[in-house]
Amino acid sequence: MKPRSVSSSSGSASATIDLPTDDPDGDSVTVTIASLPSSGSLATSAGTSLAVGDTVTEGSVVYTQSATFATSDSFTY
Repeated sequence: MKPRSVSSSSGSASATIDLPTDDPDGDSVTVTIASLPSSGSLATSAGTSLAVGDTVTEGSVVYTQSATFATSDSFTY
């Protein structure tokens, strides 16, 4: 599992987070969400909500902050 940190400023915010799409040998990889952020949510670029155990084949996810204050958050994959 690899942790990914997210920081945001105050107010409702979203950020696109790049994920790996291949390994060092150039083989395609699929990312599985291992834990969700505690102060926000994850979705695909098409807007589909992600849950623990979901796989992501595209190269990014969208993090949306649920708090209206500045925060740091993280998820693992």
